[in-house]
Amino acid sequence: MHRFFLAETLSRVVRCADAKTLHTPNIIGRNIARLRVQQNWTQNILAAKMQLRGCYMTRDIIASIETQRSGVVDLRVAHFAKVFGVPVSALFPDLTDSLFLIHEQSTDPDR
Repeated sequence: MHRFFLAETLSRVVRCADAKTLHTPNIIGRNIARLRVQQNWTQNILAAKMQLRGCYMTRDIIASIETQRSGVVDLRVAHFAKVFGVPVSALFPDLTDSLFLIHEQSTDPDR
């Protein structure tokens, strides 16, 4: 029963979460931009730091990631986390509130 509920909840997250987030190639772009600005780095500086870690990156790629026009493969996510000195989870938006709201809606007898 718990597996079914989890699958149903995740399915609802996919259907009910912020439509703008769901229809973008990545969900970390905004946090990449935020962390970069907090460090007072330009996109060129971030690209150089990624390249020093052995990750191919250009300013144009970073711009596409930050504006959520292109996807981010898992290896690049790991490099971003190392460059910013944060855990990988810090790059992702908090979906806890969305999960809570969906759970509340699913247990509401009037729905």
